[in-house]
Amino acid sequence: DFCLSRGLGDVYKRQLWALPPGQPPRSLGLLAMQGVTTLSWPAGLAGVQQLAVSLEPPGGSPTGQPTGPVVLSGSVLAL
Repeated sequence: DFCLSRGLGDVYKRQLWALPPGQPPRSLGLLAMQGVTTLSWPAGLAGVQQLAVSLEPPGGSPTGQPTGPVVLSGSVLAL
């Protein structure tokens, strides 16, 4: 764990975003503060090469877009 849960308590939740080229970010869901999170990859995002994690209020972003700081971002790698 990248220590994103340390000190956050119930104030912020980690939300994962797909960053499709030329389009607004799309939420992939909230990440668990502990353990493993399993999320589905939505249709229409097959070509996405970048992901990001933002800190959001409980329940996730109220706007459907990142509202809190982006604390991680990176490239999608094929396994």
